[in-house]
Amino acid sequence: MVVAIGLRMLIPSDVAVQHSPALMASHIFEEIFNTAPVGSYLLSPTADATVLAVNDAFLHVSSLLREEMVGRSLFEVFRHNEADAEDTGVEALRRSIALAVQTGETQRMPLQRFPLWVTAEDGSTRYEERFWSAVNTPIFDADGTMLCVSHTTNDVTESHLTRRQLTASEQRYRTLFEAINQGFCLIEISFDEADEPVDYRFLTVNPAFELQTGLADAQGKSISELIPGHDRHFFDIYGAVARNGEPIHAQREASQLRRWFDIYAFCPDASVPNQVGVLFSDIIEQRRNEERLLQSERSARAAARAALEATRRLDAVLEAAPIGIVVSDEHGAIERVNRSFAKLWGEEHPRPAEIDDFQMWKARWADHSDKHG
Repeated sequence: MVVAIGLRMLIPSDVAVQHSPALMASHIFEEIFNTAPVGSYLLSPTADATVLAVNDAFLHVSSLLREEMVGRSLFEVFRHNEADAEDTGVEALRRSIALAVQTGETQRMPLQRFPLWVTAEDGSTRYEERFWSAVNTPIFDADGTMLCVSHTTNDVTESHLTRRQLTASEQRYRTLFEAINQGFCLIEISFDEADEPVDYRFLTVNPAFELQTGLADAQGKSISELIPGHDRHFFDIYGAVARNGEPIHAQREASQLRRWFDIYAFCPDASVPNQVGVLFSDIIEQRRNEERLLQSERSARAAARAALEATRRLDAVLEAAPIGIVVSDEHGAIERVNRSFAKLWGEEHPRPAEIDDFQMWKARWADHSDKHG
C-alpha cells in the first residue's frame, strides 16, 4: 500500500493489523499531517466533499474543533453568507475541488475572500472577514484510485489587509502628489571624485513641476541637459542634504529660468543614497512685489529725509529773521512763533485757536509798558 498521506483512516484495517511497519508509517504520517505548520484537511472525492481529517494548524486559524469538521460536508461547515453579496468564496472552493476530482490534477486557487463564522464568548456568531490562498491536490493509491483531495490553505488575511492598507495609503499619496500646486521632484545627485555635487537627474516629477519651472519632459533627464549653467547654489544645497540627511529650507534664484524658488529639500529614504526630494514653489511675483515695496520704502525714506532737511532750513530762516513771524493753520490756530516774536510780545502772549480769537490779541509790549505803535 502506497499512500502519501498515510493516515490510519485511509489504510484498510487488515493491512494495519497484519503489518506493523505499515502501522508505524501510518502513525508517522499522521503526526506529520497533524503537526504541519500549514493548515490542511482531507476531503472525500465526492460532490459533498466530506471532511475526512483536519490538522491542528487549520483548526487553530479557523477557531473550529475537530469534531465540528470531521464527518461533515465541507460546504456545511463553511456556509455561504447570503447577506454578503461579495461572499463568493464557497462557490470558488466548490469549483476548484470539483475540477481537481475531474482532472486528477492539482488546482491552485488565487487569493480568496472567504469569511468564517466566528463564535464570540457570549455565544453569538458573526462573519469575520478572512483571506486565503489554497491548493487542492488529488491523492491516489498505487492502483491509481483517488483516495481523497488534500486541501492545503494559508491564512493570508493579515498580509493581505496590510497590502490593502499600503495600497490605499499609496493611492492617497498619489492623489496628493498629483493634486498639489507645488512642484515636487525626486532627484539623484552625482558627485565627483572630490565628493562635490556636479549634476542631478530627475527620477520623479509631479504635474505641477512643469507649471512651476517651465521645464517639460524632465523625468529621466539631468539638470545639465535641461539647464546648462544652472546656478551653483542648487547643487550645494541638494548635495548637502544627500550627504548628511538634514533637510534645508531656502529661497534661491534660478537665473537661467529667470525665476525665484522657495525650496524645501529633504532625504525621503535614508537607506537609498544620493536621493533628495524637493518641494518647491515659484515665488518670482512675490519677490517682485517685495522689491517694489522695498523701493517704495526707500523712496518714502528719501522723501522724508528731504522734507526734514527742508523743515530744518525753514526753521533756521524763521529763527534768524529779525522780525516777528507767526505760523498758523488754515483755521487761524497758531502753530509756532519765532524767536523775534517772543522777544517782542513775550512767551505768555495769547495763542488763539481760530481766527475769531484774534480779537483778544491786544497789543502790549513785552516789558508791559504803555508804549503804543
